[in-house]
Amino acid sequence: MKRAVILAGLVAASLLAAGCGHLDQTFLPTREDKAAERGLSYARNNCAGCHEIGVSGASPRALAPAFGQIRNRFSAPGLEREIEAIGTVGHYDMKPIQVEPSDRRDVVAYIQTLKGR
Repeated sequence: MKRAVILAGLVAASLLAAGCGHLDQTFLPTREDKAAERGLSYARNNCAGCHEIGVSGASPRALAPAFGQIRNRFSAPGLEREIEAIGTVGHYDMKPIQVEPSDRRDVVAYIQTLKGR
């Protein structure tokens, strides 16, 4: 009985992973990808008011690029430096926003998942 329950759980997980269970979300991180998951959460709470945090689409603020566009502009280290600089001097019409180093790394980890989507 216990073996059957485990097998059923594995089959259900496999079907979801294969795309049979559609979930309408920007990003579905794996359990191993905790940094990207935290980055998505941070982006939803702190960035989505101005930026489209998915691959493409219109940002709420016209001049704020979608995260997918940002992903194509910067390497991971370059993006982390850019976010750090935003904390000091802002960016174009964006006011300076202090982002903790761990949050910067998490947001960069999330944005890196947007490659090729």
